[in-house]
Amino acid sequence: MRNLLRIEAFKLRKGLTVKVLALVSVGYAVLIIGLFQMLELILDSTDTGIPDEVSNVIPAFRLTGLNALQSADLYSLIQIFMLVLLAALFSSEYARSTLKIMLVGGTDRVRLYLSKFVVLALALFGYSLAGVALITLFAALVNGWGGTFEWVQLIRIGGVALRITLLNLVYGALLAGVAILTKSTGIVIAIGIGLQFAEGLITTVVQLVDNPIIDFLTRLIPSGYVIPFSALTVKTPMLLQGIAVSFVLIAVFLAIGIRLFRRQDISA
Repeated sequence: MRNLLRIEAFKLRKGLTVKVLALVSVGYAVLIIGLFQMLELILDSTDTGIPDEVSNVIPAFRLTGLNALQSADLYSLIQIFMLVLLAALFSSEYARSTLKIMLVGGTDRVRLYLSKFVVLALALFGYSLAGVALITLFAALVNGWGGTFEWVQLIRIGGVALRITLLNLVYGALLAGVAILTKSTGIVIAIGIGLQFAEGLITTVVQLVDNPIIDFLTRLIPSGYVIPFSALTVKTPMLLQGIAVSFVLIAVFLAIGIRLFRRQDISA
């Protein structure tokens, strides 16, 4: 298993995917901070006859080290990264025939599948942590920390990266099975984008509609935890419920994906 992890990590590192996503992470952090700075300047420039309702909104556009993550929507960015990494680790392997070569050499299918997923998880966490660090750093440099600095806050910021990764891995486990079933990068990306739009719609409905049934149903999918998991602090019941739901769904989707992979005829 360890050798397979090294092989999968090496194949991912030697391509351009890792480097391009790293540049996108930096660019996204700069873009987010820049856009909010522009909005703040625009609102500040209208200093004559500005309504109280608008003036009260201006501080919300001032991203600091403490509040930047709540407005940056890093979750959606990592979701896009997940689709790109899935294509590199799963779908594209069929086009390059590298899967066939490894399996002919006697590689165990279950271990190979799990090693790919573990590398996906580690890569996503790395990008999540980098994104969290960059956005927080740039916001702090521009507008300050936003309060009294405490070291425990850094741990909480790291926790955001871990929670965002966990939620994205649910879809990663699902789409890995789709990649095995379809052998198509395009289909995986199309379904992933569709899920992203559906998730955004569900999140909006949850915010607008106060219905206990809808609220309960959304707690059974990752969409119901995006907003609370993106905050620095999460209530313990919500945290435990979100973790439990995520792990159960990941286990189910992995089991289905492994079953499909074990029965698949790679030579076809």
